[in-house]
Amino acid sequence: MWMLHILDFEDRDNFNTLLLQIAARLGIITIISGLVLWLMTTSLFRSRQ
Repeated sequence: MWMLHILDFEDRDNFNTLLLQIAARLGIITIISGLVLWLMTTSLFRSRQ
């Protein structure tokens, strides 16, 4: 299970693998884009006409 958790299929020791870094960056991009979309659609931050 540790191998799947850290996505290191060779040594099971390095938790700084490229696959894990890509997954982490994709998660951060998803969170930021969701926050931006929420801010754009919420009535608190939308400009009033």
